Amino acid sequence: MKTLSKALRTAFSKDGVLAAAMVSRDGLLIEGYAEDDLNLEAVGAMVSRGIDTYESVSLELAGQELDWVLLKAEERSVLIKGLRKEAFLVFLVERGEWLDQLDGAVEDWLSGAGDLPALVTRCAPDDVVPREFNTGDENG
Repeated sequence: MKTLSKALRTAFSKDGVLAAAMVSRDGLLIEGYAEDDLNLEAVGAMVSRGIDTYESVSLELAGQELDWVLLKAEERSVLIKGLRKEAFLVFLVERGEWLDQLDGAVEDWLSGAGDLPALVTRCAPDDVVPREFNTGDENG
């Protein structure tokens, strides 16, 4: 648990990260850090309701297990990363360079001028999420 706490604190300390949390499958907050006005318990409950739908879409359309979900709003975005079957990570981030690049790539791709899959791969949220979580070693 010490590694989890350190990794979440590391993510939360990065510029533009407003919250970093691990939430159980049933929506209970395991651990998290957020700005004072954010209720992580409520966020965990809401996100857990939607994760089953996201996973079903991933399996049906992509034929693969869910890796990331990006809920992108104009000024802030929510990143959700599944961790096996027990839990998932939730990050609230302000608009950043990689999101701007992703927006531009989508616009280019829709106009027929860009290579969306290549840019999406390059624009993964590695700048936000600590390496421990991207390698699958969430237990440290």
